[in-house]
Amino acid sequence: MTSPVKSPAPSPVTSPAITSKPSDPLEPEDMDIITTSDTERYAIIDDLDQCGGTPSTEELCSVALPVKSLPLACSFGKALRLNDDLIIGFIDLPSSSVLHKIARQLVDIWWNGLKEGEIEDKFDELLSEFNITDVKTGLEEISKAIGSKTDLLDLCHRLDVKPSVVLKIMSTFVTFPPHIIGRIALKMLKEWVHQGGAKERLLEVAQAFRFNDAAVKIAEAMKCQPSYMPFISHGIIDPKGGELTFDELDITVSIPEGAIPKGMRSVVTLRIPTHDTPTIPVREGEVVITPVVEGSLTQELLKPATVVISHCTNHRELTEDSSVILYTRTGPGTKLSTYFDSVLSK
Repeated sequence: MTSPVKSPAPSPVTSPAITSKPSDPLEPEDMDIITTSDTERYAIIDDLDQCGGTPSTEELCSVALPVKSLPLACSFGKALRLNDDLIIGFIDLPSSSVLHKIARQLVDIWWNGLKEGEIEDKFDELLSEFNITDVKTGLEEISKAIGSKTDLLDLCHRLDVKPSVVLKIMSTFVTFPPHIIGRIALKMLKEWVHQGGAKERLLEVAQAFRFNDAAVKIAEAMKCQPSYMPFISHGIIDPKGGELTFDELDITVSIPEGAIPKGMRSVVTLRIPTHDTPTIPVREGEVVITPVVEGSLTQELLKPATVVISHCTNHRELTEDSSVILYTRTGPGTKLSTYFDSVLSK
């Protein structure tokens, strides 16, 4: 038996060029996939097979390929939870003059942030640290003293400025050709794998940034991987709608046309965990009759979706007072909603 449920309408080598106009980081609309994911718990799991295993080089390249700008690469590195200083280390600047310009911008930001009464003392202290005596040319000399990215990070420490400011300056003033950006992204991914990154997490990142080709490749590989225990299904959802199915479990999620905003096209996955199953806060007298189904879509739907899910009851067990309650969770906390009042046979 199955029951239809309506969900409520609620994601050759070319040198870099210096530019003068800032570029805003390209943040994915559904970045909350990254920040609220339950896969945080996998940081303490030794068996990577439970998380899909280690990504292949081909899968890493498929995720790195769509990263084509430095602002996007910086957002991508943060999504992988890499430290800012590590991200800076992966960005090879073309010349010392570019490094000096970035350092000067950093010093200017520090200078503009000082209070009027502390400028003289702070500036004198900084000049003494660099053994500079000429106050008039001090700022320029400090920037010219920076000879490497290590020096740049040390300058951040001296100025008490976060390395993320350096990344913002780089994103504003330096433009790399796409193939160089792709190499930077691949370096980030290899470091992330070295830190224990697994396919399941990589799939989430690819979905969050809407790298759809890469997401499909990873999802298909996980589905065919014998050691990956959860059931997983995937499909493309766009303004025309779409359908996700678990044929072997008789589960279908149908998203109608018009439920997704125009211009959005995402790879959405359904997953039925077989270990670390989320606890459902049932109340007295309630019985769990379906498996837990996890979906990756965080985009608020403009029209109700339909969920058809198998359950372990039959019509003889139901009474006139019977009702079915669907527990849902989007991010932290659990929300309880009653979506339908009767169970229908398929």
